[in-house]
Amino acid sequence: MKIKSSLVLIGMLFSAALQAQIAPEKYFVPFTNKTNTPFEISNPSDFLSHAALLRRARQNIPITEQDLPVNPEYITQILAQGDVKLLYPLKWFNGVVIETTDSSALDKIEGLPFVNPDFRRSFKNIQNRSSTSSKLQLEVQQSNALYQTDFGAAQKQTDLIHLTPLHQQNYRGDEMHIGIFDSGFQGADTLLAFEKVFREQRVLETFDLVDGGSIAYDAHSHGMYVWSCMVSDLPFLLVGTAPDADYSLFRTEDVATEYIIEEFNWVAAAEKADSLGVDIINTSLGYTEFDDSTMNHTYEDMDGNSTPAAVGANMAASKGILVVVSAGNSGNSPWRYISTPSDADHALCVGAVDDSGQIANFSSRGFSADGDVKPNVVAHGQFSAVWNYGNEVANVNGTSFSSPITAGAAASLWSANRDMTNFQIKSAIERSAHLYENPNEDYGYGLPDFEKAHLILQDVRNGFQQDEWVIYPNPSVYSNLTLGYLGQENIALELEVFNSVGQLVRTIKKETAFRQIRINTSGNWPPGNYVVVIRTGDQTVYKKWIKLR
Repeated sequence: MKIKSSLVLIGMLFSAALQAQIAPEKYFVPFTNKTNTPFEISNPSDFLSHAALLRRARQNIPITEQDLPVNPEYITQILAQGDVKLLYPLKWFNGVVIETTDSSALDKIEGLPFVNPDFRRSFKNIQNRSSTSSKLQLEVQQSNALYQTDFGAAQKQTDLIHLTPLHQQNYRGDEMHIGIFDSGFQGADTLLAFEKVFREQRVLETFDLVDGGSIAYDAHSHGMYVWSCMVSDLPFLLVGTAPDADYSLFRTEDVATEYIIEEFNWVAAAEKADSLGVDIINTSLGYTEFDDSTMNHTYEDMDGNSTPAAVGANMAASKGILVVVSAGNSGNSPWRYISTPSDADHALCVGAVDDSGQIANFSSRGFSADGDVKPNVVAHGQFSAVWNYGNEVANVNGTSFSSPITAGAAASLWSANRDMTNFQIKSAIERSAHLYENPNEDYGYGLPDFEKAHLILQDVRNGFQQDEWVIYPNPSVYSNLTLGYLGQENIALELEVFNSVGQLVRTIKKETAFRQIRINTSGNWPPGNYVVVIRTGDQTVYKKWIKLR
């Protein structure tokens, strides 16, 4: 995986900014080096937590100069130039975000030897006025229905991605750490759906990148709804996709304004998440246009590695984090396309479907500007079940909810496969999807099957690569099994199925190109163990399949 130098990328981000206003508010100041930093790659525990180091060790990810914090002496000198407030440093971008009303301080900062001398011409003023428009609108419908299944109102959104078998095996996100980047989590500390996670002290950290400090649960409510898709654990009412996971909460979005500073907030949150040891980031946010139109992105910017948020998402992925992002709700708008950071090369971009698996008309479409498959997958996002202020189930619309449903499911999958890397988890989710062989701009690779993804990872663990085979569901309680070939080319085959006493129960021959075969096992197929023999040319493969009933 190639990750360009963050300094080079940041220098390219705002090439059209020569006429940017130099307003005395918030700026990103890039440094030219990390020379004479007191931190050393050989002592990573000085700037990364034990959990972060364990995550990297599991995935064989080295510590690099990118991980070194910004030189604190440079920060001291920046703050000494006048009335300047440090909002946060950005070690991946090697710079700081500052706030100042002192224009003379900007002149002095520009002259410092370690500051990129063109920073005021090469970088936009990243917040210069206020707005009262709110970007995150929720269509909420309350529901007082009674539910007959364990997942309650979430049963449909869980069944669509075949997550139930993992939960039945007690893989519910245990020992996984999820970071949620959103606009606020208002009320979560008082509502029933979150009582268990607070009681068990599984909210590990909170950060407010907008106003500073920790989250006070009194800002916007969008993140509360998003979180409930994952963390709720109320059988027969609402069970989320990762009810046993640990969580850290980050407020990066200011709903009153839309400026590119929010992408820098996102990157600052990603750096903190990395240092805490977060495994998965969910972000139900996206950026295309801003209150200052000179900052707007174009579709051409959605190439996976050009915006600040996309660069930050790719950096997080390079540190072993699975980054899950909502595709956006622009499917009916003139923009139509995905937003950033869902365009990021290594982000898992999630679109939205309804109960029947049909694409939601509002779900943003792909592909990315450089032709990558986006969205990567889709999940339930139309009238999705969440928890609300009335301490009851409600239904909402948006890819804001298909994303956390998928992120929580990924946590459950990863909790069953802790030896796998973030890229292996992402790949298995994509490969399990129903359109993997024929992705399109609406569904991407399609609806993932997390039971199948689990089996794919078992094959990876056993040394089989993409040129091997998967049988799913396995074990199965259903009346059919599916044989899938995951190689690079379509092939012909001869298949035989034997029962536990060696009797031949089915023969299938495929002379034409083949990717998937579904075999009806009803009738005379009693519960028990079966062996599937697959012959292709001079190769013979044996797979075991179990029918439970």
